[in-house]
Amino acid sequence: MGKHTAVLAAVVAAVSLAISAWGTWKAAQVSDDQLAQSQAQSLEENRAQASLISFWHTHEGGLVVANRSFDPASALVSGEGARAVKWIGVIPPCSRVSMPQDLTDTLFDPWPSGEPKAATRLNIIDANGFFWQRNDFGYLGRYSRPTDSWEFDDLDYMARGETALLERPEVKVTDLEPCGTR
Repeated sequence: MGKHTAVLAAVVAAVSLAISAWGTWKAAQVSDDQLAQSQAQSLEENRAQASLISFWHTHEGGLVVANRSFDPASALVSGEGARAVKWIGVIPPCSRVSMPQDLTDTLFDPWPSGEPKAATRLNIIDANGFFWQRNDFGYLGRYSRPTDSWEFDDLDYMARGETALLERPEVKVTDLEPCGTR
């Protein structure tokens, strides 16, 4: 009888251990899911302002940068070629910055054929100090630090006194309505 009791106790202990291990594994899965959800939510909150900033080329060949957020954002525009970066300036909240073709044609060195190069990326520093880059296809990506993208190395334009494109008389800044929406 003692032998059977010991075997039964060992089986019960093994089953109990298996159930405990399964429960721990499920709890870890739930915890991992909650962490992934929290990280996704945090990224979405961080990108809230940058997602409201976009740029596009007009039919006439000009360039438009729109900040639909309630906060100002620093921006640089970059094109093809090494160090082809121009400092736009601090874009006011709820505003549209329009640059005419005759200005945008002179921003970057032309192709060997003489055809002007176009802006292909908008580099953004949001109100929280996060670094973002939007390409001309609309993709928005975040950089963990400025050195992840050489364009951000050129933020010293501000310190060197590079004239912001916003300060040029041919660049027009107008209010956007509605603001805070995509």
